[in-house]
Amino acid sequence: MLVRSGMHLLGIHQPLGKLLTLVEKESCNRQELIATIECDPTLVLEFMRISAEDSLSNWHKNLTIEAAKAFTITLCIETLRKQPSSKAQPLIEQLWLQSVATAVTCESIVQNLDQKTGSDTDPTHIAYLTGLLSAMGQIQLLSSEGEAYQEFLKAHTANQVSGISEQELIEEAEQFGKNRFELTADFIDSIDSDALVSEAIRFHYLPVDSLIDSHWLVRSLALARIISPMLKSASHRLTDDCYHKSYALLGFERSQLDRIVAGAHDRLTLIKLELGIPETRSSLDDVQKAPEALATFRESVSDASVISVIQGYLERQETASDWWASVEKFARLMFGLKNCFLFEFNRHHQVLMASDFCASVSGFSVSVEAAQSILARCVQERRIVSSNELPDLPIVDRQLSRLAGGQGLVCIPLSKESEINAVLVCGTGEDSGLHLLTNTNLMALFSDLIIRQYQEHVLAEKVAEEKGPSIDLDYYQRRAREVAHEINNPLSIVQNYMKILSLKLDEESSVQEDLETISEEISRISGIVQKFTELGTDSDPGKGMADINEIVSDIVSVFKGASPETKFVLQLDDVVPRLNQSRDAIKQILVNLLRNSVEALDESGCIVIGTSSPVNVGGELFVEIMISDDGPGIPQAVAAKLFQEVASEKGFEHQGLGLSIVKQLVDEMNGVITCRSRRGKGTDFQILIPQISVESTNSTSKSKDTV
Repeated sequence: MLVRSGMHLLGIHQPLGKLLTLVEKESCNRQELIATIECDPTLVLEFMRISAEDSLSNWHKNLTIEAAKAFTITLCIETLRKQPSSKAQPLIEQLWLQSVATAVTCESIVQNLDQKTGSDTDPTHIAYLTGLLSAMGQIQLLSSEGEAYQEFLKAHTANQVSGISEQELIEEAEQFGKNRFELTADFIDSIDSDALVSEAIRFHYLPVDSLIDSHWLVRSLALARIISPMLKSASHRLTDDCYHKSYALLGFERSQLDRIVAGAHDRLTLIKLELGIPETRSSLDDVQKAPEALATFRESVSDASVISVIQGYLERQETASDWWASVEKFARLMFGLKNCFLFEFNRHHQVLMASDFCASVSGFSVSVEAAQSILARCVQERRIVSSNELPDLPIVDRQLSRLAGGQGLVCIPLSKESEINAVLVCGTGEDSGLHLLTNTNLMALFSDLIIRQYQEHVLAEKVAEEKGPSIDLDYYQRRAREVAHEINNPLSIVQNYMKILSLKLDEESSVQEDLETISEEISRISGIVQKFTELGTDSDPGKGMADINEIVSDIVSVFKGASPETKFVLQLDDVVPRLNQSRDAIKQILVNLLRNSVEALDESGCIVIGTSSPVNVGGELFVEIMISDDGPGIPQAVAAKLFQEVASEKGFEHQGLGLSIVKQLVDEMNGVITCRSRRGKGTDFQILIPQISVESTNSTSKSKDTV
C-alpha cells in the first residue's frame, strides 16, 4: 500500500477482508465502514490520503460510500500484488495487535479522566487514533528495511513486551536514521496540522517523572503503552509498578485502573471477534504465523467479487466520460496499465477506428487486413498481444505507445457472443505484462464488462441524440426549492424589520405608505421565487386579486421615488374591472417595461401609462395597458428580436431577459403584447389582457354549484 511521501505500508488481511465484505453489500453502512477502517492503522492512513484531509480526527469527513468501495478494491489488489515475506507476516500481525491494544487502552484511559481535556474534537477518538498510530514507525521500518529490521527486532525480543530501553532506541536510530517514535511523529506531522498527536508519540516513552506536567494526551499514551501488554493475560493482572506510574501520571487509584484495563480488554476482544481473529492469538509477543488468514483473504478477493464491485461502481457513472475515466482507473489499479484507448472494430470494412470516447487518438484507424500493427494481430489471432512481440513496431503503434505514455503497448480483444467488437489499447509499465499473464481470468471478466457497458453507453447516447435535450424536472424543482428557501430566509428578516420600523413610526406618518409598498414588493419577490418551485405544475396562488389601476399606481409611485428626474403621467380608465389574473405577474410585467423606459430616457424624459377597458379585438374583450415614452426608440436590429433571450447591451447586470420574461408572462395570461418604436421619437408598448373579471368568475362558479 502507498501513502503520502511515498511511504510503503504493510497490514494484516482481516480488516481489509471485512471491508471488502461490507462494500459488496447492496446497503452499505458508512459508520460500519469507518469503524472497520479504524481497526487498522494502515487503513486509516490510506483513507486519510484519498480524503485530502489535514486533520487526523476528521480523516473520514469527506469519505463517501462510493469512494470507499472503489478504494477498497484498489487496496485489495495492491495487497495481493505486494505480499510481505513469510518471515515478516508474523511481525506485522504482532505490530497490528500492539497498535490496537494501545489504541483501546488509551481510549479507555481518556474516558475515565476527571480533568477537562479542552479539546474541540472528541478526546476519546483522538486518544484511540493516537494509540493506533503509535507503532507506525515500526511498520514503516519493517516495510522499507525488510530483513535488516526483522533481525533488529529479534535481537531485542526481550524488550518487546516488558518495555523499550533507551539504549534500544539509540541503536535503532543509529542503524536506521531515526528511532520508531521519531519516525512516527515526523510522519504524523506531515499529514496532520494539529501537533498534539505527533508530540504525544514523540515524548510519551520518556521517564514518567519528566511527563508529570505534560499534556493529557502525552500522559494517557504513556500509561497506555505501559499497561497495554497486560491485555495478553486472561486475568490482565497489573504489577505494582503499573499502579504506581498510573497514579503518578493521571492520579488513577488501583480500582479505577483495574476497570480501565478490563474495559480495554473487552474492547480488544470484540474487535478481534468482529474481524475473525482467534482469541488464542491475544499475546503481543507470541503471535504465530497464520497462513490460513492469507488464504481466506485471497478467497474473499476472488475475481468475481472484484468484478462485481467494479461493475456496480461503473454503472453509477452518469456520463460516458466519467465511465471511461473509471475504466482507465481500474485498468491501472488491477493490471498496472497506463492510458487506455478503445478502438471499435468495423467488421464490414475490416478496420479498427478510435472511439469517440478517446479524444486523444481521434482520427486513428488501423487496417486489420494489413496485419502490420499489433492491433490488427490482436483481432486476427483473438488474443492479448504485446509490443514486446515485435522487434520493429510500425509507425501507428509507435504513435499510440507515445500517447499512452508507457514503456510499451498491449492490445486486449473485447468480445461479445464470440465476436470481437473492439480492442482495448493500453500503455504498459515494467510489470504490466506479468499481471496480465498471471490473472487472465480477471482480465477476461474485466474485458467482458467493458464491452458490455460500452455498448450500453453508445446505445444510450444514440437514444439521447434522437430524443434531443431533455429536462430533468424533478432536479430543477428540487434546486428551485433550495434556492427559494435560501432567498426567503433573508426576505423574512427584512419583512420583520419593516414591521418593527412601522411600529416605531407614527401611524399617520407619510412613510407608512412607503413601508407598506416596500413590504408588498418583498412579498412579490417571494412569490416570484415560489413560482419557480412549482415548475411543471398548474399552481397559481396569485390569481383573482388583480386590480389593474391599483397595481399601476403602486408601481409608478415606486418609480417616481427612485427616478425623480423622470416625468410620469397616469391616464387610468375608472371602469377597468378587477381581473382573475396573477397580481404578481402583472407587477412583474410593468416593472420590466417601466425600468426599460426609465433607463432609455434622458433627464427630461416622460413616460405615459394608461389603462382602458373594454377593448374589443376579434370579438374578444381585453383590458389594455399602454406604456409610452419619448426616448430614443429601439434600434431596428434589436427590435427584430425584441422578445427573445439575447445578450443585452446594457452591461453585466442586464442579461437581456426582461422582455422575454414579459412575453412569457403575457402568453401565460393568454394575452397579447406589441411594440411600436420610432427612432428618436419614443416607444409604445401595448399589453392586452383578457377581460375575465373576478366577479364574473365567481358568478360562473356559483352557477355551477347551483346546477
